[in-house]
Amino acid sequence: EYWWWSLFIVLAGIVLAVVDTLTGTMGMFGDSGLLGGLFELGVIVPSLALGVRRLHDINRTGWWLLLVFGFFPIAAIGGGILLVSFFLLDNFLILTVLGFAMVIGGGILGLIGIIVLIVWAIKQGDTGPNKYGPDPRMATSQ
Repeated sequence: EYWWWSLFIVLAGIVLAVVDTLTGTMGMFGDSGLLGGLFELGVIVPSLALGVRRLHDINRTGWWLLLVFGFFPIAAIGGGILLVSFFLLDNFLILTVLGFAMVIGGGILGLIGIIVLIVWAIKQGDTGPNKYGPDPRMATSQ
């Protein structure tokens, strides 16, 4: 289920990027075009839910997603601090060091976390029930 959803996301993203490029709407939402940006907004909640289900399948808490992806906003805030330090405060040393540490630290920790999540996603789920529920691969009889 998880990998089929991932394949759908990748293929739909490619198709929508081509359509956005052909219609001239590429870049309206950062790197995405109009259709791609709307698609991303539409799939974020189901993607997070499926990620949590996948983590539960290997007996891990869904909070790992928040922890891992929480590092990237830290890096972005650090980038903002760097910009303020450079352009508004005439390269104020303490803020420059703080911003640089946040960008580098948040980025590196986020990338390490993504690698860990990929390894966990590849791992086969627990056999039988775990604390998050029954094994989804086992047939349930009602």
